[in-house]
This record gives sequence, C-alpha cells and structure tokens, in this order.
Amino acid sequence: MMPAQGWALATDTQTFFSIWHYFYQLIVDSTDLLLERPPWLESMNSKQSRNAATSLVAAGTILSGDITFCQELVIAGTVNGSVMCKEQDNSVVKILEGGTFTGEINAPRVEIAGRVDANVTGTTSVFIDSSAEVSGVIRFFKLAVSPGAVITGELVTMAEESESPLAQATK
Repeated sequence: MMPAQGWALATDTQTFFSIWHYFYQLIVDSTDLLLERPPWLESMNSKQSRNAATSLVAAGTILSGDITFCQELVIAGTVNGSVMCKEQDNSVVKILEGGTFTGEINAPRVEIAGRVDANVTGTTSVFIDSSAEVSGVIRFFKLAVSPGAVITGELVTMAEESESPLAQATK
C-alpha cells in the first residue's frame, strides 16, 4: 500500500510542479511583453523627437497670452501677447508671411516675414524678410533686412556682452 501512496504523492508533486512551471512561464512571458517597448513608443521617445521642439501657431489660429517656448516657435496665425525663450542660445521665433504678432518678443533669433507691431529683442540676431511689415522697437546684436521690408520704429544695437558681473566684482 505504501508504494501506491508514494506514487500518488509523486504524481501530485509532479502535477503541482507542472502547473507551477506553466504559470511561472506564463508570468515570465507576460513580463517580457511588458518590458518590450512598442515600435511607435520608440519613435516618440527617440533622440531626434526629444530634440525636436517646434511649437506652431497655425494659420487661422488666434492666440492671446504669454508664450514660453524651447527651440523654435513658428507663427503663421495671429498672436497677441509676449513671447519668451527658455534659456537656449539657438532658439528662434519665426513670424511667417501671413502671420501677425502684437506685443513683445524676446529670443536669441527672430525671423520676421509677416506683420509685427511689437518690441522685439533678438539677443543673437534679427532677420527681416522682404514681405515683412514691422513697427516698434527692435533690439538686436546682428540685423539683416531684405529689400522691400517696411520698418517703422526704432532700431537699437545691443553691445556685445562684456565680462560677467561676477568677473568684474572679483577684480
């Protein structure tokens, strides 16, 4: 009688381990699926996508308020307010032909091809295209104006930054 019970116990243990192995493998396979990233998520999180930060105010859109942006802001619609760049030396604001802006712009690079009635500060450069109509105060380090552009207002050259206040204080 003992061998029969022992065999039954071995069968139960074997069954238990078979079931346990089945569920273990099921959990491991499911976890592997969870750890694999879908291809569409990879493309969204690629280095190129993380570095691409273009904001667009599309044609036909009217936006009122303050905008803080990184890298590139393209205005093809209408914006009333202020635009400021978030600490990047290569950032650019582009007002396209047909786009209008009223308010204040402060960015390293500003490119204007539309209508602007604003105080514009381009800490690196300001480019005014031939189709542009600009009024207001334009502060710039470098300025380029295409023939045909209409500028009404004041042009103010920014001096090259001298030593930092901390460096001056230590002298």
